[in-house]
Amino acid sequence: MIEEPENRSIHMMPSDSEVIIATRLKRPKCRNMPVMMVVAIGGGLLLLLIILGATSIETWVSSRYSDEDGDLDEAIAFAEHSLEDRDYHLAIVNDVNARKVSWKADYNKFASRSRMSGLLSDPESQKMFMLKSIVMDRNASFRELVGDTIQQVRKLSNAKIDLPKSFDAREKWPFCESVHRVVNQGGCGSCYAIAATAVISDRICIKSKGKEQPFVSAQDLISCCKDCGGCHGTVWALLSFNHWRDHGIVSGGPYRSFEGCKPYRHSPNCGSPCSIDVYAKKHHDFMTCRKQCQPLFHKSYEDDLYKASSVYWVKVNKITAANIDQLSPVMNITNESSEVIIKRELMTNGPVLACFVVYEEFQHYKSGIYEMQTSPLSTDLYGHCAKLIGWGEVQTKKGVRNYWTFMNTWSRTWGENGFFRMFDEPEEVAAGLPLCTNLIRFLTILNRLKFQCQKRIHRKNCFQTRIFNTHQEMFVGTHNLRTKTRDHFKC
Repeated sequence: MIEEPENRSIHMMPSDSEVIIATRLKRPKCRNMPVMMVVAIGGGLLLLLIILGATSIETWVSSRYSDEDGDLDEAIAFAEHSLEDRDYHLAIVNDVNARKVSWKADYNKFASRSRMSGLLSDPESQKMFMLKSIVMDRNASFRELVGDTIQQVRKLSNAKIDLPKSFDAREKWPFCESVHRVVNQGGCGSCYAIAATAVISDRICIKSKGKEQPFVSAQDLISCCKDCGGCHGTVWALLSFNHWRDHGIVSGGPYRSFEGCKPYRHSPNCGSPCSIDVYAKKHHDFMTCRKQCQPLFHKSYEDDLYKASSVYWVKVNKITAANIDQLSPVMNITNESSEVIIKRELMTNGPVLACFVVYEEFQHYKSGIYEMQTSPLSTDLYGHCAKLIGWGEVQTKKGVRNYWTFMNTWSRTWGENGFFRMFDEPEEVAAGLPLCTNLIRFLTILNRLKFQCQKRIHRKNCFQTRIFNTHQEMFVGTHNLRTKTRDHFKC
């Protein structure tokens, strides 16, 4: 009989309970993955709900804001050219290019014909004549018509500035975003407002050395300046700057941007540029001046206002000046040429508003240096304003010629990425200088205190005490108000 070794282990089958316990103790780590997946999915769904909620709120706010201003941002489809109109414009384009001049033309399907100017109804024509009467017949003050032109032109005339052969505001002030921006005026005859507010935006940035870079609202100017012209164009370029000085203009970005206090309200989908008949739409007559910001903006209308310290002509239209006696002193301020005065102003203080006559051919400008009425087939279309940003010179068959560089108001799809160059000097040029923002805020505070104190019995004592405390708070001082305020708010 063979005996088994004593140390040999006897194999025993585990019980069911032991199997269960062992299984639970050796549970794979991958069993934790479903929990992490649930957390991730839950977080994703929560984020999606937040995004959808925010989108819904913005959509609701957008529709509510649009309703307040009527149908200003209503999509306006452009009308296709008839065969006759297409052939007419193609003939102009081909004639320009066949002459091998300093600029190239390319057919623009949005171009208008001069005969379309008659599409403006009688009420619109009467409105323009009314605006002219505001300037010429209502005995407008010298301040309204001329502003600080005499002082500014004399200053420029006496300035010792070496003018270079070429200059570009985009190169001198590259840190100012507004200098590079091109805006589309869309279905509104607001070239003057787009260009003027672009000039104002640039000058605020330049004055503050880049610390303040607002995009001043063209919409606020269009709807709140009752004399400027709205969407029907302007007859007096200085009126926009007068409004900036006397009432102020808030910030506001391009169409549907929700940027700033009052973004632009006119759809750009009618062309670059839009047809003349679009500017005569009736809804332009119902714009109201709403002194409130869009709901998503963080400031009140009053706290967002920007104002000018002075406004002036850099060059006065000679034909206009001949019909207004108050402008005669402006014509004899200096012996310097208008070209020199414009260049000195531009180089010293920044871009300016410039206005000139547009011919039908100009709508087809693609590149190069434009010259008015290159083609005899082209007739004058309307007055137009743009932002003048620089100058240069070029060698031609006629010798060295000077040209001007502009930002247009027809979007970046037009011309040289929204800009153009032109040999002809603009007929009139206007501008202004911004008031220091700190001083604007200070004056706003004083106006509020004055309003509050008017409700009290001891108005004089209340106002003086409040001003005293305000001076201490703002480190202005408590005596010699005018001197201390001027010294503190230099900018």
